[in-house]
Amino acid sequence: MELVELLERGTVVLPLEARDKWEAIRTLTMSLVEAGKLPAERFEEVHRALVEREKELSTGMEKGIAVPHAGVDMPGEALGALGLAPQGIPFECLDGEPARIIFLMVTPKDKKLRHLRTLSTIVRVLAHEGLRRKLLECASTEEVMRVLQEREEELLKEGGPWPGRRSPSS
Repeated sequence: MELVELLERGTVVLPLEARDKWEAIRTLTMSLVEAGKLPAERFEEVHRALVEREKELSTGMEKGIAVPHAGVDMPGEALGALGLAPQGIPFECLDGEPARIIFLMVTPKDKKLRHLRTLSTIVRVLAHEGLRRKLLECASTEEVMRVLQEREEELLKEGGPWPGRRSPSS
């Protein structure tokens, strides 16, 4: 699954302002509701799943990246929200640095393989330092989507099949 397929206007929070990771997760989850991707009556359940997962082990990685994620009982495909916080948000990252790029993902529990592939895609895309810098300089959702799309296209050219992406013949 391409990351730009997970995002749309309203699920990119720019700039994301939060005191801590808990507020960031709440804000990004609410962006899914406000964008019409998650029914309002499911907010508490999904938010609780994300918080419980985060309490198990921080999803704060390195280099300013955090990927809070959870599987929930829901129909359909994965949902994603992206928060860009140039000022940084305390997120218990592995390197002790604050998170500046927070990609929240919610997937149906019955699609574990898709969940893992999408997590892999997020990590692969965000591993590029130039991309992280460009994202943090973006002034609009459209610019964020363009930057992500360009990076995904570069990776396709560099490494062949995209994890989880259907080839034109399938």
